[in-house]
Amino acid sequence: MNDRMDTTTVKTLDRIKKDYDVKRVAHAFYPGLHCPLFAGVSMASQIDGLCILVVGTEECAYYSKNLTSRRKADHRRLFSFVLDKNDIAFGCGEKLADAVREIHEEENCGALLVVSTCVTELIGEDFSVLADELERELDLTILLVRTNHYQKDTPLQGISETLSVLVRLMDRQIKNPKTVNILGHRFDDFERTELGRLLDRSGVAINVRIPTKCDIGTIQSAPSAQLNIVTNFAALDLAEKMKDEFQIDYVYFEKFTDPERIKSCYADLQSHLDIDISEDVGELYIKLIGRMNALKSIVRDKTFVFGMPPMFAYEITSFFCKLGMKPLWIQALGLREDEITYKNEILEYANPKVFRALNVPFIRQISTRERPDYCFTGKDIVQEETDYIKIEMMQDISGLGFEVPLGILERIKNTEDGKERAR
Repeated sequence: MNDRMDTTTVKTLDRIKKDYDVKRVAHAFYPGLHCPLFAGVSMASQIDGLCILVVGTEECAYYSKNLTSRRKADHRRLFSFVLDKNDIAFGCGEKLADAVREIHEEENCGALLVVSTCVTELIGEDFSVLADELERELDLTILLVRTNHYQKDTPLQGISETLSVLVRLMDRQIKNPKTVNILGHRFDDFERTELGRLLDRSGVAINVRIPTKCDIGTIQSAPSAQLNIVTNFAALDLAEKMKDEFQIDYVYFEKFTDPERIKSCYADLQSHLDIDISEDVGELYIKLIGRMNALKSIVRDKTFVFGMPPMFAYEITSFFCKLGMKPLWIQALGLREDEITYKNEILEYANPKVFRALNVPFIRQISTRERPDYCFTGKDIVQEETDYIKIEMMQDISGLGFEVPLGILERIKNTEDGKERAR
């Protein structure tokens, strides 16, 4: 084991009681998590008509510009206010106000998102008061997002902060029956997901999708929907605010893999929307249970390392445990309160070690040392030939419903069938 990797602090799952208990194995690791700034700008840049002003160091400005260029977003809507040493020492409030006035005059933007970063939060500049004064002066909606990494440890928090402030763009509306908002789905293909197809077949219309395929105007009309469907944990704060302010209920429909959880999500949708998709859901449920039962005899007692695919580490690990598989190591973002249920499910079957994401070299090393039967990853992080099976799961990131676990099981089965034919 590389001596830079310290595993002495890593705890087994039964000893993890709170987020702080999930330890890193190195001070420097690759690629590491994106900071909240990256995640917040990534979300905001998908919203047409929203101007973004990043306030921070040169590195923050470059990071944001590089991101929007690579994502082919409209980088002309992204502005940077780069702090110099005088701004850091004596404050930047008046200069920032002038910058906002200039952006408003030249761009005539419908709303401006001001993103405060680590240094600006450390020096204690009161952007809230400044934003309030400028809103009244310019008759411009100014949204403030704080992305200081020393308090917000994961990109999920940057996404959550950015999405939740969008409630200020919304107006009270008359609700239209059998219409839904999709909150948190970051991809353009929602209609092609299992959930999207079943909603369409039932006559349920999509009102607004946030953050994809939306603009300031459509976000303004979001409260006209009968129901919010939250497909990403980071959008829960926005859903809660919309429930408080506009009395719109929501259903939390994540990329679950457990058949009972997925079935329960669909049941909640049926209840709220007064639709009947029970036949389709029943068929998919039976299909998934059948695939699980067929695979259990093949994968029972096979070990695996979970290398941070784009799923919730504990929920999907619990799913694999129910197939009879044995987790050795889990890489996770930490431990949220809502994940304790999944954690306890795993402990009924196994007691793996858990460390904090995102450390690709360590996944490679631990997989080589432990020699698991499987390594589940987001991308192919192991290039060389290995004795264990690598299952990439990035293709599951945009799915919703039974299609997610069905796709995973199909790839496991195809891999096992390939091994059998090769013998």
